[in-house]
Amino acid sequence: MSTLLKTIYRDDLLARANILRFEVGGASYFTFNEDAWYEGEHGLDERYAYWAPSGNGFGGGFYETAEAAENECRIPWLRNSN
Repeated sequence: MSTLLKTIYRDDLLARANILRFEVGGASYFTFNEDAWYEGEHGLDERYAYWAPSGNGFGGGFYETAEAAENECRIPWLRNSN
């Protein structure tokens, strides 16, 4: 099971980085991943929108702290922002 600790949104709000905590064998570890905002339309002009993994494959390994996971986050838009 994982717990979402922090979400950082890209400036255009169409992508977000998540910092997560999870447990393995009773020990806590931290990681990151990227989600993207998807929108579309299906029949009768019905629109839909949802967050899902970005498809870029950006995700982290195992880190001992949330700060380490965020510092090592290799999502390009996040590294290029302040």
